[in-house]
Formats: sequence, structure tokens, C-alpha cells
Amino acid sequence: MIAKPRGLFPAVTFLLFSILTPLLLVMFAMPKQRLEEKKYIQEGIYVVCEVNSTLTLGGKQTVTGIYHDAKGTEICAGIIANRHTEAGERLFGYVLPDQPDVVYCPAPRWKKIMYSIVMLIFFLSGAFYLLYYLYEYAVYRLLTRRGSHAEATLTRVWLTGRGMHGNFRFLGKSGRIYERELDLSAGSFSVSIGERFGLLYYELKSGKCIARICLPKKQSK
Repeated sequence: MIAKPRGLFPAVTFLLFSILTPLLLVMFAMPKQRLEEKKYIQEGIYVVCEVNSTLTLGGKQTVTGIYHDAKGTEICAGIIANRHTEAGERLFGYVLPDQPDVVYCPAPRWKKIMYSIVMLIFFLSGAFYLLYYLYEYAVYRLLTRRGSHAEATLTRVWLTGRGMHGNFRFLGKSGRIYERELDLSAGSFSVSIGERFGLLYYELKSGKCIARICLPKKQSK
């Protein structure tokens, strides 16, 4: 018997997490940030400030700087930089008339684009994980219901980050000789080149086939 796919619960959990996390950010965190940015741009006064000190604690950076108001008066203010910055750097931001001691710098466009890309990759990773499980389960059902048995010869073995893999050669019922790269990680195999393994396979109309190695008898269910 071939190994039954595992990991449905982790796959579903990861997908839900990858969907809910960006969704919650879009619903709660991002609207607040956008409203704050819109207020500063529409109601604030454009200023150029120079960073004179930075303090980083726990990954959060506190920034102060100096700018000159319309009268030329030098004002020391806290800076909401929305990115990592260094002392001596010039930043462009906005100051609200009733809060001259706070300079707000809109997040760079590239940062917003990168955030969107990261969220997209996060979602696609979750979707791929679940789709991969569903594919493997569909293969399992196909082979256990309609697959044929064969003996395959191991011709090559190698290790990857996901475990041990081998190249197998076997003869199908159609008379075709197939070569398949199959996962050997599901069972505790002691392998050697030329060894023969039992497998289940299904021949497709395209001339290709789907195959999986059978578990050793002591692990069969």
C-alpha cells in the first residue's frame, strides 16, 4: 500500500492564516494609517527636516529632527518617519498647524508596493500548500482504486532538503518502459542501486504515468 497523504489540518490552517492576516490588516490597521496620512497631506504644511538623533528599542525607532517654519524659526520635533533613517538624513514631511512638534513623513511608494507583494506571496504560499495536499490526495485515491502493481528497479538515489529520492525504471502494462523520480522518505527504506521495489502506477492517455512507491509490508495499513 502507498502512503496516505498527511497534513490536511496544517494546510487548511496555514491557508486561513495567510488569508485572515492580510484581511485584518486591510480592515483595521491600514485604514487608520491611510486616514492619518491623508490628514497630514491635506491639512499639513510641507517641511524639510534634518534628523539629529535616532533611538532603536525592540525594533521600533524613535526619531527627532529639526526644521524651520515659515518664519524661519528652528523647531525641534519628533518625526514619524515610516521607515528606518539615520542621523543627518534629510526627510520630507508635513506638520499640522496645531502640532508643530510632530513631523509626519508618508511611507515611500516602494515600501507600499513591497508590502503588497509580501502579502500576495504569503497568500499564494498558503494556497499552494493546500492545493498540493489536494493533488497528492487525488493521486492517492486514483492509485488505490485504479492503479496497477509493478516492480521497479532503483537506478539512482540522491538526497534533497525534503528527504531521499530515487529514480526508478519499470515496465507498464502498455509495454512502455517508464522512468520516474519518486520520494523514498515515506518509509524506512534501506536502499541500494539495482534493488527492486513494488509500486502502484496509473498510465495516462498522454503516454505518461503517475506512480508511487509502496510502503514496506511492516508499515502497510
